[in-house]
Amino acid sequence: MFSKLTDLSIHRDITGAVGFYIFSLIILAGVSTVLGHVLGTVGLIEGTVGGFFEGGSVHVMIGSLFTLLLSTLILKSKGLTGDLLSIILVVVGVALAYEVSLLIGLVPVAYLTMLKSGK
Repeated sequence: MFSKLTDLSIHRDITGAVGFYIFSLIILAGVSTVLGHVLGTVGLIEGTVGGFFEGGSVHVMIGSLFTLLLSTLILKSKGLTGDLLSIILVVVGVALAYEVSLLIGLVPVAYLTMLKSGK
């Protein structure tokens, strides 16, 4: 389940997609926390950032950008940039990450890893 987590071009089964989801969530929490602290220290944002799971606005923005970046990298590495379903999944994932929850927004991204390569 946890083999080749950083290889975005391979076809995963359901257990591999769950492992990728967990790995992405851990990376997202770490990147968002560190980036929120750095932005607060530098003075680009005011006040406290809040916790990752509280859904602070800074974490939502960072998480939405992370979701967009990760899903775009998956599409590019699998050669699915011309597939309309894949592009719709990216839009749905980013919209869910921004509007509903970052935890739900990563589900379409994990599903993208289950699609076969278009190359």
